Amino acid sequence: MTAAALQPTQALHRGGIPDESQRPSSPADMAQLARENPVFQWLDTCAAGLFGACDGSNRIGHSAIRNEALHALDYSQLHDHFLESLLREAAESDPAQNPENALNTLRSADTEDSDSSVIQSTHRKRRLPKRLRKQEFTKNDENEQPPPKPSTPYDPNAPPPIAPEQFLHDHVRMQKDKGRGEEPGSLICAKGEDACLDKFRAKMRLLCNTAIQEKGASMKRRPARVSVHLDNFVETRSILEVRLGFLSMMYGILLRWDTNITGKITLVVLRKMCHESFYPRAVAAPINTIGSSGSDGSETEELISYSLSKERSAARVIAGDAIIDWPDGTEVTMLEPPFLIPRPDQFRPSRLSVTTLSAIGLDRKSSWTVEFKLDLQQVVSINLTYDHSMAHFVPKASWKGINYDLEALDTALDVSLYQLRSRRRKCIGTMQVPLSNLPVRKDPVTHLSFPCKNARIEMDIFLESESLEWTQNELEARRKASNFFWPHTSSRTMHPSSPPPMIVDTDDEDDEDDSWGWIYCYMC
Repeated sequence: MTAAALQPTQALHRGGIPDESQRPSSPADMAQLARENPVFQWLDTCAAGLFGACDGSNRIGHSAIRNEALHALDYSQLHDHFLESLLREAAESDPAQNPENALNTLRSADTEDSDSSVIQSTHRKRRLPKRLRKQEFTKNDENEQPPPKPSTPYDPNAPPPIAPEQFLHDHVRMQKDKGRGEEPGSLICAKGEDACLDKFRAKMRLLCNTAIQEKGASMKRRPARVSVHLDNFVETRSILEVRLGFLSMMYGILLRWDTNITGKITLVVLRKMCHESFYPRAVAAPINTIGSSGSDGSETEELISYSLSKERSAARVIAGDAIIDWPDGTEVTMLEPPFLIPRPDQFRPSRLSVTTLSAIGLDRKSSWTVEFKLDLQQVVSINLTYDHSMAHFVPKASWKGINYDLEALDTALDVSLYQLRSRRRKCIGTMQVPLSNLPVRKDPVTHLSFPCKNARIEMDIFLESESLEWTQNELEARRKASNFFWPHTSSRTMHPSSPPPMIVDTDDEDDEDDSWGWIYCYMC
């Protein structure tokens, strides 16, 4: 791409403002003038090339050519400019407020270093301390107002910012959730530039009216930061915090920018009552890609993938190699035909189930929770209740067991015990159960017992995997066939020779319940 072709895009992000005689006076006139600007018309014409790379879901496709000019842009600054334009529109849309005071109020709370703990000034006379010296006494006029906070004054002759419409892609999507939220792009509530912009303006108008009109209210915006930087898009995040006295609510804003052709916003996520982890602590670095040569000799780029392909994950087909974790090492075996055990074309998905759970010897004064975590992602917490008839802790009557659909067998199941006492949740200990150490059988199930000093946790776990069972049977049949020629070679067993180590959480406080000595995990 030549330097002349990149010039209009750079002009867009610098402002692209007309001269003094054509400066608009309202947001509607400003948007109309922006559409007539030849710079923006050139961008709309170039956006047509993006639709050929989109699928039916209007997702941005991956381009084999990296646009270095778009990757060099500061998208966190563009994120701030986009929010400033929306906040300005929301402040100027209220005719009852003075635009100069409203914009100065929003701008003074715009920086992260602003002092949000300053008490709001009132017209009441503040009570003086009792032991005040005469030389330190100064007359406090009831009608005298304190000096205003230093802020950037409102300049009516300043050039207006870019209209919010110019930041959005024609096929932009919007997602609205709350709390920790969902994966970006999974809960779409609006599609298209007009629909997304209407919802965004309504939310900004509500926040600005609350911060300006309500007594003792204020709004603070954290500057945007880059959270994800890939070859085809960049994600930026910021937080708007609205305070009403002692109450505060945080709104997270996530913007996904296209870095292939347009440099515009393709996804907007509004997250109400977002968690503190929504805002990245540090700026994300670009993720490297793997370069490969295509059939025509041209270089193509593809992202690094750590997940199984959909075809192999759905069919669970074992290729020519098999990796088995034995107690004394790892074995890589080539399984090529002819097979001694008939091999099916497809295998059913592997499944891990926990059928029963009980805890004996725990303190009845505390509340106990057992947490199962598979591959540090799928987390299930079970609250235990004391059963007087059985004299130990069991799950609630509505509990029907835990079932996991496994995509890979080279992982482990983490079992953790938590104690809740005096409004404090404390991890007592964690046991890791590798799935490769579990026998693959249908009956009976494996009974695991985690002993400690005065208590133990028992559970029944069941692993069903047709692919692993066939692999083990095929390897065992081939070893038996090889023993016919080499009689001194003994077949190997799948039972572990040594139990996995137990990780115990230690704490500084000495409590009778803290002396958990989880030692080993055995199978019977």
